Amino acid sequence: MKKLMFLAAAATCGSLFAIESANIVGYNTVTINKEYTLLSVNFDDVSGGALDIQKAFPYCEGMTKGLTFANGDNIQIMTSDGSYETYFLSNGQYGKGGSSYNAELDGKWSLMGNNAVAERGLTSGTTFFYLARGGKSSPFTMTVAGAVSNSESETYVINKSYTLIGSPYACDVALNGGIEVTGGTRGLTFANADNIQIMNNEGGYDTYFLSNGHYGKGGSSYNEELDGKWSRMGENAATTDTFPSGKGAFYLSRSKEGTVKFNNPVK
Repeated sequence: MKKLMFLAAAATCGSLFAIESANIVGYNTVTINKEYTLLSVNFDDVSGGALDIQKAFPYCEGMTKGLTFANGDNIQIMTSDGSYETYFLSNGQYGKGGSSYNAELDGKWSLMGNNAVAERGLTSGTTFFYLARGGKSSPFTMTVAGAVSNSESETYVINKSYTLIGSPYACDVALNGGIEVTGGTRGLTFANADNIQIMNNEGGYDTYFLSNGHYGKGGSSYNEELDGKWSRMGENAATTDTFPSGKGAFYLSRSKEGTVKFNNPVK
């Protein structure tokens, strides 16, 4: 009964779902229309656990294959130290000038510097940049499919100024009420508070800050209901906006410590 209720709620979220055995499985589509798109994985593998990178983003028309990461599409995942783990879509060629060819590698993701099919699991909530070589001139749509995450919540550890975060769920999550922060810094404006910067469809960022409840000139006014809430940059109210499913964001931490927890919106 619980899974049926979950399916009914999830059906309003813009993705398509079905029950297969004990899992709720589904898919959504992602439009790539610029060079860099910030995305997050919001499905698990249908057999449980992390979703394999090859299953998550199989080659489709519009993607660009290449000899190296420098000329093929990239998936760039931020690591715990703030650097990036980069995978590229191989054309199957390798060696000096691409003199060798492996048909099993053609159209598969390979770790930068390697000449093999990558084995990389992507857990729900994994956030990454998709670098599309032809994204601006030749937009395309790719399908992401898997099992809907049934966890109660997922937590990101914050230990640096900027951390990539994304919702692990197939439904949008309310910024206020759906996302909990520990160790966060509240402020009068986005300039002195923690930020959530969500990449929008145009490639810019929609910015929200953790308010201390003060507003007006010099913070002379105070609203207790705003204190500790997310407010959209330039506004003095608790936002009703959501963190979109499948999108990615930067979390800007002033203290460089704490956690950010996403609560399952249909639990």
